[in-house]
Amino acid sequence: MNTYSIIIPHKNGLPLLYRCLESIPKRDDTEVIVVDDNSDITPSEWNQFRQDFPHVHLVLTSEGKGAGYARNVGMTKATGKWLIFSDADDYFYPNALDVIDKKTKEADYDIIYFNCDYRDGETGEPLTGRIDTIIEGIKNRDYDLLRYKSFVPWGKVIKHHLVKQHNILFDEIEVNNDIMFSALVGYNSDTIGIIDDCLYCYTYNKGSVINGMTEQKMKTVIKTRAIVNAFLHEHGIRGYENELTWCIRYFAYKPVQLIWAVWHGRYKGDIWRYSKEIGPVLIRVYMGAIKHKVKRLVAFMRLGD
Repeated sequence: MNTYSIIIPHKNGLPLLYRCLESIPKRDDTEVIVVDDNSDITPSEWNQFRQDFPHVHLVLTSEGKGAGYARNVGMTKATGKWLIFSDADDYFYPNALDVIDKKTKEADYDIIYFNCDYRDGETGEPLTGRIDTIIEGIKNRDYDLLRYKSFVPWGKVIKHHLVKQHNILFDEIEVNNDIMFSALVGYNSDTIGIIDDCLYCYTYNKGSVINGMTEQKMKTVIKTRAIVNAFLHEHGIRGYENELTWCIRYFAYKPVQLIWAVWHGRYKGDIWRYSKEIGPVLIRVYMGAIKHKVKRLVAFMRLGD
C-alpha cells in the first residue's frame, strides 16, 4: 500500500495541471491520480502528457459529470493510506509532503488539516477571502469549524479507511459537490491533527466553475448548503451552519427567485432564525440599490441644468 494517494480532477486546463503536477515530488510511496472529466484534448496531447508524467495514473472519462464524479472515480483507484485532494489549477508548496510525514507519525489521526493561502492564478498576487475559515480554524484550534465549515476537499489529509468505512462519496453535481463530503468526513473523525505551515496554494482563475456562477448553479449551492445545515441540526451541532446570505444576495433583484431561495434554503424547522439572517442583508441590498438610483437621478438632473 502507498502512503499517499493524491487525487486531481481535471477539465480543459493542461498548462495549469502541469504546474500542479510539477509541484508534487516523485516518491515511491506516493501515487498521483489525475481523472479527466471529458476534456477537449487531442490524443496526441494526452500522449505527450504521458511522456512528461509517466508516474501519473491518468484516467480518462467520457461521462462529463463534473469534479465530484471525477473525485469518486479517483478514490476507486486509490491505494494509499491517506487521501489528499487537489484542484488542477492549484499547487503545493515545497516540502509539503515532508511536513505531512512528520504529522502522520505523531498520532493515529483520522484527518489532518493544514494551512493554505489564496492567490491570483495569473499574477500570483495574494488575495483575501475563500480560505478564511481554514485560517481561522487552524489559528484558534477550532476543530468543529474545520470539521463542518472547511468544506473544500483540499487543505486536509484524510485517512482512506475512514472514507471506506463510512462509504463517504462526493455528490455528483456541478457545484458544491464537496460540501457534504467534507462535513461527513469531519463528523466521523475522532482524532484530528492540525499543521500550521502553509502547504497549499488555492488560486483564483476566471474560467473556473465557481467563478462562472449562473442562476442554476446558485440554486444548487443553496440546496446543498441547506442539506448540510439540516444534517448539523439533526445531530445537535449548532453554530457551525453554512451561511446562505451571500446566496440570497444573488436573487435580491428577482422576487420570484428570491421566494424560491428563501423556501429551499431555509434551515430545517427554523424559519425564524433563517429570516433573521437574511433580513438585514436584503435591507442592505435594497438600500444600496435605492442610493444608486438616487445618485443617477441627481446626476441626470444636473446634466439638464
